[in-house]
Amino acid sequence: MPKELLSIDESFVTEKICNFIKKQTISDFKKRGFVIGVSGGVDSAVSLSLALKIFGKKKILALILPEKESNSRNFEAAKKLCESKGVRYKVIDISAVLASLGTYREKESLLLKVYEGYNPRIHKTSLTFPSNLLEKNLGTMAKGSFYKFKNKKDQKLKSIIIKEEIKHDKEQAHIVIGFHGTTFGSSDKYALSVLNNILGGQGGRLFLELRDRMGLAYSVSSNNIEGIDPGFLTVYIGTDPAKINNAINGIKTELSNVMAKKVNNEEMERAKEYLIGSYALDSQRLMTLASWYVFNNIYGLGIKEINDYPKHIRSVTKEDVLRVANKYINLNAYVLSIVRPEY
Repeated sequence: MPKELLSIDESFVTEKICNFIKKQTISDFKKRGFVIGVSGGVDSAVSLSLALKIFGKKKILALILPEKESNSRNFEAAKKLCESKGVRYKVIDISAVLASLGTYREKESLLLKVYEGYNPRIHKTSLTFPSNLLEKNLGTMAKGSFYKFKNKKDQKLKSIIIKEEIKHDKEQAHIVIGFHGTTFGSSDKYALSVLNNILGGQGGRLFLELRDRMGLAYSVSSNNIEGIDPGFLTVYIGTDPAKINNAINGIKTELSNVMAKKVNNEEMERAKEYLIGSYALDSQRLMTLASWYVFNNIYGLGIKEINDYPKHIRSVTKEDVLRVANKYINLNAYVLSIVRPEY
């Protein structure tokens, strides 16, 4: 595993995690202590250590949950950890629970399928992994080599497809216009993100024109989602059923405008500041950061993309936005979905 993946400020990260747990348990859920499972492994040991930092040993109850096939060394390690920390613990054998759920029976059935000579009275089984599993699978993580994009021929829409459905128990009409988008591996995704924010962000063109000026929308937004295959760019509006045609025409007008001329400097700066600012806030959440590491490497983007994203957004030009608007928005080929009440 590359050393850079583990290059963290331990004190800073510990404080961040503890603050998050405090907020969740004390502020949000109004709890005053912890009940925590201790297995004898590293994960539960770390969790117990964090809980001790937050609550102290008097407000923690540890549960050790062995079953008949547990490794006795893990059981002893769990007891030793709790005793060394001065934490109260209870031992609850869960063998009967697992048996009632059919866990052992299912395991034996699966083993018999791969080894006809298996006899549970004779053979003892355990799940093990190769010692070099992490190295083999994570060693090239920084290079982003888990998945390589294959350039697939885009299956572009050829015409307008309309789907309308009547819902008698609804009062509002919901309209979505959708176009083919781009992929995770395309450089167009940065300009499309800026375009999407210019259209549908708070204070964006759709909000200001269709909701504020024309009074057509209860709610209006746009959405840009990339995929392994081309994703989608959509515009949504919730409106009065009597205003459906005006709402659709209003959306088309705004899309035509963004295809006809470059957006202005103020719109560009507002969109970029929002995207970069929200990205910076998201990156402060360790759960989000961990997810990005996994996502970027599974899809071949690499860890470097996490740091480079703001730079890519800053580099988007007005010409880029105009180009992707004309590349991905086609007012002669889209999907129009309408869900409305009868009126």
